[in-house]
Amino acid sequence: MKFIGFNGSPRNNGATQYIVENILAGAAAQGAATKLYSINELNFKGCQGCRKCKETGACDLSDDITPIYEQILTADVIIVGSPVYMAYVTGQTKLFLDRLYAFTGPDQISRVPQGKRCVLVLTQGHSDITAYQNLTKSLSSLLTRLGFNVVDTVVLGGVHDISDPSAAEAAAAAFKLGQALTNTEA
Repeated sequence: MKFIGFNGSPRNNGATQYIVENILAGAAAQGAATKLYSINELNFKGCQGCRKCKETGACDLSDDITPIYEQILTADVIIVGSPVYMAYVTGQTKLFLDRLYAFTGPDQISRVPQGKRCVLVLTQGHSDITAYQNLTKSLSSLLTRLGFNVVDTVVLGGVHDISDPSAAEAAAAAFKLGQALTNTEA
């Protein structure tokens, strides 16, 4: 099995990366191949709205996202993680999600193979994990429209440092989630 994680935080080694890494570690413990990308470290532009992808089946831009398209298509599970900034995902994550528009054809039907599972990870300073549930619903809807089967959403609230005891609890749960996702029926 192949798992790909995306850390949409501009900060490495923060809560978002910590949770995504623990999901990947759980999958790796079950024998899955894993890869983590820090979106902030990728050199890419946002979608240019040229719609060339609707004609050719591929994004017209050639940058660090280009080889990632194929990796997403061949992965069994993708994990998209972002902190919540200003009641939305980070700008880096938004640009990345916009580039996934290339997965839709001219009829707006997804080219993503059916059954591709996705986990959404959101970290937030607000301790009420339901505070941004409209964001969670919106992102799940977008990813579903793009052809992904959103099988779980992990929300970590009120944690500003990964040394916080609740971060360790969330990491342990994320590890177990990664293990469970290696089951093709999960």
